[in-house]
Amino acid sequence: MLLVLRQMPNGDLASALRRGDEFKSSDGETSESSDSSSAGSAKPLDWITRFKIAIGVAEALAFLHHDCSPAVIHRDLKSSSVFLDEGYEVRLGSFGKACRQQYGSDVFPVYDIYCYGKVLLDLVSGLDISSCCDGFGEAWLHRALPLMEFGKRDAFLRLVDPTLVLDEDHVKELMLLAVIAKSCLDPEHAQHQTMSNVLHMLQNPAFFLALAGQG
Repeated sequence: MLLVLRQMPNGDLASALRRGDEFKSSDGETSESSDSSSAGSAKPLDWITRFKIAIGVAEALAFLHHDCSPAVIHRDLKSSSVFLDEGYEVRLGSFGKACRQQYGSDVFPVYDIYCYGKVLLDLVSGLDISSCCDGFGEAWLHRALPLMEFGKRDAFLRLVDPTLVLDEDHVKELMLLAVIAKSCLDPEHAQHQTMSNVLHMLQNPAFFLALAGQG
């Protein structure tokens, strides 16, 4: 069986995040390329686009988990399986490991939710945490997880992609993504998390920020 998608001019999310690498100097600060044409093609994703992508991936997973009967479990979610069209609308690919959740099966959406948490961290950090197979990803997560709380935002912001230009509202949204990511990555909490809940939080950030006292 084949999954056929129309051409995705903006490639996959992992590549889109890497396109901003030339804007990062060795000390982590941002810098412009001297080649204007190169800079135009390598412009990093802004925060509004990243937040839009976070919602798009959540919508796709919520459809698979809640609108398909039986539910479809993706099982291979990472930034390289998130494809972006000309308007940065999300299309999920890499369905080679996908399966239907059968009654009595031990395959549950929890792993998709865990992987979605990593994709959120890719969007926040500009790194490819979701695809890391070496110790780097685990070391970064070990460092970041304790800081993914509203009360520790200044410390967490030091781990954020330096190419991002953020105003105060964007910082609040970024921290909301971090808090959601932590809930997805926490094995105990993830057992009770659903993609419909995650999507609801992302689609109503002002409500949940006010609920958390951050509005």
